[in-house]
Amino acid sequence: WDMGYTEQPVSSEDTSGITVQTVDKYLPGFGFIKTTDPSDIQPGAVINVRKKGGDVVHTFVVIQYDPATGLCDKYDAGSDARIQYVQPYRSVPLVEWDDREFDAAYNLPVQR
Repeated sequence: WDMGYTEQPVSSEDTSGITVQTVDKYLPGFGFIKTTDPSDIQPGAVINVRKKGGDVVHTFVVIQYDPATGLCDKYDAGSDARIQYVQPYRSVPLVEWDDREFDAAYNLPVQR
């Protein structure tokens, strides 16, 4: 995803910017605040989801999240079908698959 920063990572295979492999290395360098507590998710956070006990496999942006229900509104471009679907997705589970779990959120830098 193009997050609007001029120094986004680019790999030889993929020139689209932020990927599941680069989020953890890239976002903290620009002041994004990492949390592994879902109740700390703020609007605009970049979310990582991993296979249960495994690697990060999915990344998306949350518009809002309700920790009481586990539901969120989000922009998600994980596949061509998702990109073509009407977005944002509304009132969907933060983690939509049984074999996956929340890994971390990267909240936007605090504006002063």
